[in-house]
Amino acid sequence: MYSRVIVVLVTITYGLLLTNLPAHAQIGADGPLDSTDPWSKAAGVPPNLQPQPDSVPRTEMEREEQQAYAASNVPFAPSPEEAARPEDEGNAVSIQQLSHPLSRKGRRLIAKVESYLRLGQRAKAKQQLTQAIKEPSAAPYAHAILGTEYLRDGQAQAAIPELEDAARVLPIAGIHSNLGFALCLTGQGKRAEQELQEALRLDGDLPKARFLMGVLLLNEKSRDREAQYDLKIAQAHVRSAHLALAVCYLRRGEMEAAQQQLRTYLGPDYDTKILSLWQWAFAAALDAHPAAHFGLHVEDSESSDIARQ
Repeated sequence: MYSRVIVVLVTITYGLLLTNLPAHAQIGADGPLDSTDPWSKAAGVPPNLQPQPDSVPRTEMEREEQQAYAASNVPFAPSPEEAARPEDEGNAVSIQQLSHPLSRKGRRLIAKVESYLRLGQRAKAKQQLTQAIKEPSAAPYAHAILGTEYLRDGQAQAAIPELEDAARVLPIAGIHSNLGFALCLTGQGKRAEQELQEALRLDGDLPKARFLMGVLLLNEKSRDREAQYDLKIAQAHVRSAHLALAVCYLRRGEMEAAQQQLRTYLGPDYDTKILSLWQWAFAAALDAHPAAHFGLHVEDSESSDIARQ
């Protein structure tokens, strides 16, 4: 019944959206669009709207309408990197937050690493990290930075042991948040939530940890309100929180609230991209595991009881 209601809402909304398209985008130069569901067209403009070699739009307005319609049919999906990048390395290893004292040598090594990173010289930073890991006082911070760099390179599996080594020693919110992120990306939802809870215990205002927690909680419909709470805190700093909130509202049938979140997310691109974004949002709302649509994967065996520990 629940899914049926959302399907009906999808149908109604899609009809309203098509009604507001430019007239030639609905009809086309050679007659009605073909009978294939427009939502399923991943390739862009239907054949009868594609310019032919001997045919061009008769007016500038028609040309702009064709381009807008083509842009609206590009499939949408937020990447994990867009959804929640790793916490900045400065957050993860801030010397002001020390609880594990650095020796003079260790402080110098970590300072060099951070200097190279600020200058964008990541290769030199990694070379310096190999030395820092050998210095006992600097090792936890070096592991934290190295794990964060692996995350930035899309190597979540490689990031986990580095961040685990750092988290065992350093009570720093950014490290636990990044470890939670890496665990999310590798399908370890239960452990991910534990790390995110620890990050929020250390810093309840950490927006990326709030966002990740909110998205994970979307996998349990009974915890939508908790998810919404976390996502509302995150939305001022994590743009994709608006997408997750839209999914929350769609699952409750709150169409206007969902549309407002999508409008905020798209900003000036709203008119040209809203169709593909509605498609994505409805698909996520209908899925039993919405977090997967944000690139955060949870094992099937734990999807029904995530975060109960």
